[in-house]
Amino acid sequence: MLNTLRRVPAPLRRLVLDGAEVPRDLASVTSIATNDERDPTLVGMTRAGVDAIWEATEKLYATGMHPGISLVVRRHGKIVLKRAIGHARGNGPGDRGETPVPMTTDTPVCIYSASKAMAAMAVHLLSERGHLSLLDPVSH
Repeated sequence: MLNTLRRVPAPLRRLVLDGAEVPRDLASVTSIATNDERDPTLVGMTRAGVDAIWEATEKLYATGMHPGISLVVRRHGKIVLKRAIGHARGNGPGDRGETPVPMTTDTPVCIYSASKAMAAMAVHLLSERGHLSLLDPVSH
């Protein structure tokens, strides 16, 4: 672990050392909205592809950097993945001694500036499709 920490920027080392406690059995802290998830093949995706997305999410959670993660993946308006892992409260830095509250697919999450990335993705997609130019002024 120490060799890994040497590569982590100094301000983040404390977060890694004081990160969320990650159980061995990730299923014990996972919430799946099985009634909402649709067969990915109906929207041109594969089960293996959707499983790979969730496995990457589990690996991110297992780093201990995030006490809880909620993820919804939609394709053509259909939900193919709606899951949460970890805790909404009680398992982050400074939460020691507090009773952990599981993260569910219905837990409200403050996303701060995450919409900037989504807006940028939409703008680049529109540019790629020729519906706007990145060189045009915003007023256009």
